[in-house]
Amino acid sequence: MFSKRPRRIWLKVALGGAIDIQTRRPLDFEGSQVTVTGKATYSDQSQQTDPNLSLLLSQRWQTGWGDMGALVSGSFIRSNYRDQIIWGGAIFPHDSDGNRLDSTPGEVLATDDMSYSLVRDAIGAIDNQGDRRRPTLNMVLEWAPTETSSYYVDATYIGYRETGMSQFLRMGTDSQPLLAPYEYFAGTNVVSRAYLANPNYLTANSASRGSTDGYQYGLGGEWALADALDMQAELFYQSNTYTTDSQALDIERQGDALWVEFNPNGGGQPAVGIEGLSLDDPSGFVSATYFDRRHRASGRALSGRVDFDYFRPLGWVDSWQFGARAETRDASSNNADAHHCEVCGEVDVSAIEGLLTVTPGDFFSGDATYPERWVVPSAYFMRNNPDLMRDTFANTSGEPAYDPAQFFAATEDSVAVYGQVNLMTELAGHMLDGMFGVRVVHTDATLTGFDVIDDETASPTEVNTTATEVLPNLTLRYQLGLQTQLRLNASRTVTRPNFGDLNPTLVLRAPANGQSGAGEGHGGNPDLQAVEANNLDIGAEYYFGEGSAVYSTWFYRDIENWIIPTTATETIAGQTYNITRPTNAGSGSMQGIEFGLQYFPQAVPDWLLGIGVQGSYTYIDAQTEDAEGEIIGMEGVSRHSASAVLVYEKGPFSARLSHTYRDAHLTGYNQAANMPAEIMADDIQFTDFSMGYEITDNLIVSFDATNVFGSKFYDYFGDAYLYNRDVRRYSRTFSLGVRYTL
Repeated sequence: MFSKRPRRIWLKVALGGAIDIQTRRPLDFEGSQVTVTGKATYSDQSQQTDPNLSLLLSQRWQTGWGDMGALVSGSFIRSNYRDQIIWGGAIFPHDSDGNRLDSTPGEVLATDDMSYSLVRDAIGAIDNQGDRRRPTLNMVLEWAPTETSSYYVDATYIGYRETGMSQFLRMGTDSQPLLAPYEYFAGTNVVSRAYLANPNYLTANSASRGSTDGYQYGLGGEWALADALDMQAELFYQSNTYTTDSQALDIERQGDALWVEFNPNGGGQPAVGIEGLSLDDPSGFVSATYFDRRHRASGRALSGRVDFDYFRPLGWVDSWQFGARAETRDASSNNADAHHCEVCGEVDVSAIEGLLTVTPGDFFSGDATYPERWVVPSAYFMRNNPDLMRDTFANTSGEPAYDPAQFFAATEDSVAVYGQVNLMTELAGHMLDGMFGVRVVHTDATLTGFDVIDDETASPTEVNTTATEVLPNLTLRYQLGLQTQLRLNASRTVTRPNFGDLNPTLVLRAPANGQSGAGEGHGGNPDLQAVEANNLDIGAEYYFGEGSAVYSTWFYRDIENWIIPTTATETIAGQTYNITRPTNAGSGSMQGIEFGLQYFPQAVPDWLLGIGVQGSYTYIDAQTEDAEGEIIGMEGVSRHSASAVLVYEKGPFSARLSHTYRDAHLTGYNQAANMPAEIMADDIQFTDFSMGYEITDNLIVSFDATNVFGSKFYDYFGDAYLYNRDVRRYSRTFSLGVRYTL
């Protein structure tokens, strides 16, 4: 069971709201309950069929000591995945012979100055594959000794296992000499086609393993202390540990010639032609950079809460709620990130038996003039021969030690108290109800780690913050008869950064041989501030038939410290890197309006009773300030989004066909080259289908299909035609399921 309307305002509410999920307990059932669910899902990219299984067992007893219950539930989900990406590199100025010219990172160069040509440094591909497994187990004991009290103990395990590989291809597009003059997009100096000699080809594979073990324990109770006073209390503890290790090897060779059309049809998908070699031929490849990494992160949280309900009306107040919550949580992270180039260019990798393999092929299903497969180091070989890899490519032995300079730890203690009143009265002959409350939260946090910015050494850093926030919340509903009601919500919310976003540890990747310019890296930002927002929603609903309604909501958000990912140039140990970090923007706002419809017609033939439509449209105007005070778009927010659902529910049969759409939206910034900094995701839409049939009261079968038409994701730097960036294939999935309840 879950509720989109939180019962109590101590819930940590994010900018867009919160979902209060409440799991089932044994006394929710009248007696015994057995539910078995199974689903098989086929993904067209991995070409694998995976299981999704769950089991719930619950029993309730009536005894001389009251009602008792026990519940055990578990699930197992497996997902073999494959993600395919075509990527486009950054843009820099070149002369007519293909030589790169000096430029200032982040400066957007004019597209009408023919004294230079704007050329990408590379294009490439990523073929990710892996296997994810998610086991869970939940156990609950519940006891209600009287009708006015109950107690429960809850224990949950959540696991995650993944074995994956990321198969990478980089094709340099800025080598010399040119075999033909550059061709340009009409009226610009942006190169549309290049034909060049001596291109550098770099392929790589990262073989990774990861695991998560999470444990949650809860102890709670509910009591009716008096005729008008109820109490609830809970003590909750959770711990999580995540570990991962990976080995990666770059290999490279030089080719004879390469032609590339960066956006041949204006659709965002480039085309390439390779001359003089085949990328699935291992001969000629030599060693490049070798990476040996491992990471361990853990976190714990202990929280307690107590809540009271007081049912004593007073004027407009129908009932009262108040309570307190205290929480302490901590997290730590250890990281080892060793990369070696001692034997770069020296080892003939094709001579090491079993090291090289080829990607599965059928990349983009032939839907691109692009390499469909290429030579990469074998993930299986690297995982099973770590000592050989370290000895051959790093002249070391044993797994790398954790780097003390990459240690990160954070602690946070918070106390919250709240009070709210549930309102109910008659105003002008119509019912008015709602809730008004205030939550006061005091938080003390300490972050320790090491910062590496424009310096050759890591510097210890400690950030201590203390904050007290007063967060009011008002919700009103005014019922104008049985068919029409008006709604209003006004609130203030604070959303704190995730611990991981605060971690200053950097993960760096030096530029490959033959790659001009900077390397790449990413890390957190210990100076991130919480996102603060004042929110106002005003809505109206009209119900005009059984199951039919229209609604509209206008909303406004006044926002401070919106968080955006930003890529900028930093120099570390004498090497230039393009580092991506989360940063706070300045003041911002978000306002818009949503319209919705649900309609189930009644004046139809009997066999069509149960057919209906659901639809919504949202318009959002959102903007914020960057670090320099310039007005910019807000990351992750589309101006237009819409959904439409065709529903049919008749007797034991039900079916839904849904379509969703959102237009172009900002996803981040790259200020490390000379194209527009804005990274924009293009318009995208998906169509999904589901249906179910209730064979008996106890047996239900279902079918689901996602991304029915195989939609792809496209993004670009500011201009979709001139500066297309990535193309990503999303899987289509098809599932058959069965649910049996006894």
